[in-house]
Amino acid sequence: MSPRSSSLLQCLAPVSRPRRVALTSLRRGYATEAPAANEKDVSGKKEGDEDGESRKVITADTFQGFMAMHGDKFRKADVPCKWLGDKVPFPLNPTFRPPPPLSDAVRDTIWKMHMRDPVKYSLRELARLFHMSIGRVDAILRMKGMEKDWVKDIPLQTGFLDGMEFLLKVDPLSHQGHDRHLASESDELEEQPDRSAARDRYERHYWEATDETNPDTIMPGSIESAKARAKRAGEAALVKPGDPRTLPRVPIPSYVLKPRPIQRYEQPGRPDIKFVDVGNKFVDGETLLARYKESERRVSKNSFTKSDVAKERRESRIAKEAERKGRREAKRLVKAKATA
Repeated sequence: MSPRSSSLLQCLAPVSRPRRVALTSLRRGYATEAPAANEKDVSGKKEGDEDGESRKVITADTFQGFMAMHGDKFRKADVPCKWLGDKVPFPLNPTFRPPPPLSDAVRDTIWKMHMRDPVKYSLRELARLFHMSIGRVDAILRMKGMEKDWVKDIPLQTGFLDGMEFLLKVDPLSHQGHDRHLASESDELEEQPDRSAARDRYERHYWEATDETNPDTIMPGSIESAKARAKRAGEAALVKPGDPRTLPRVPIPSYVLKPRPIQRYEQPGRPDIKFVDVGNKFVDGETLLARYKESERRVSKNSFTKSDVAKERRESRIAKEAERKGRREAKRLVKAKATA
């Protein structure tokens, strides 16, 4: 070996490769030369103690740490409802206890009952029987109708569906057991055209100093009065059914038949489609009035501009006609002098 190569090896000697660490178990610690950012030294030995062997444990900051502390029981889906909070999905929100979703068998039952007799088993009747809101029943029927339409004589792969129902602990033979009044409240909220649940969700608390001899308060009456004024203002802002701005510009003759308020279209093998004329129940009156005012302003501005342009054109046409008439008269006079 040449002197140059030996000196090079001596220079490279301090630069050693990083030590490869082998994890024997996710639950056991492993030894390294220096503690990393996600490791803790639990050896109890002081720095520089050569006899003690420092032990490092893995925290939950990494995937290995999570699997060592919490995730090992989630490796296999052997029992349903394996949640982080044991009995609740989220440990930091113990009040969140969602009910299990509807099984596919219950959804099929709803679909078959409605297709067997749509009048008897209407949306409202199905919502009453299965204790759910009308909007959810409508969504189930629409999704089932789409599913039946998409099936093309091909066997469906229902393994994922069965697996998810098992994991979510879905009872295939029972429907939801909450009270009917909850579904009724949900229906009422869905039928409101302008529900302000985001504003009225909380009740404001306040303190008011009152006299001992006259304990009557002022704030509750003021709040109720403000609510009544806001309600009256909202009703006044709504567009009335007889508003001429909502009527067609061309009047409809009396001999033209008007469509019925409720129309039902039936097709074999498909769910019935019902169209209900709700009028201006779900129309935002404030937005509509603002749109009407803007259109009226544009019309008045455009009409004023068009009238000015028409006036200028008329004056220009009169001036050109007078000029042509004067030229013809001058030619006639010149011709008369030439003949004389």
